Amino acid sequence: MPKRFATTIELDHDVEAVHAALTDEAYWQYRLRESETAQTRIESPGPGALSVTVTETTDPEKFPAVVRAVVRGPMKIERTDSWGPLSDGRAEGSFGGSTTALPLTIDGSFVLRGSGAGSVIDVDGAVTVKIRLVGGQIEALAKQMVMQMVERDGGEIRDWLTR
Repeated sequence: MPKRFATTIELDHDVEAVHAALTDEAYWQYRLRESETAQTRIESPGPGALSVTVTETTDPEKFPAVVRAVVRGPMKIERTDSWGPLSDGRAEGSFGGSTTALPLTIDGSFVLRGSGAGSVIDVDGAVTVKIRLVGGQIEALAKQMVMQMVERDGGEIRDWLTR
């Protein structure tokens, strides 16, 4: 059974500034500056829209024992974030992720909207792992990792907008 998650990233910047960052290729390069293995593909499907696919290879030894027990060799992880144009103070996006080492998928949606003097990004998604017996455990771990990733993403946006 998929593990659902939802959270909100609160930002002290207006919707226009946040959207401009999320659809700026320079922001994504900044965001991935410390990754030694990331390969990035950035596409602009139209004005004010951007799709970013990041592929990284990692060693499963960095993961908990339940993951290491079912994964052999390097793990290639792919993540795609897509943002649509800003319209009436709101932008929608989607995200997805998968790995070559496990039958794991992550998918969900973003909504960027104004809130008071700033803005928020509402994040809603699900993690699914199709492995008998340990799939639920891995889904719970993946959900926790996604929530940490969303928190880091919020920090990166804040850093970019205040630099």
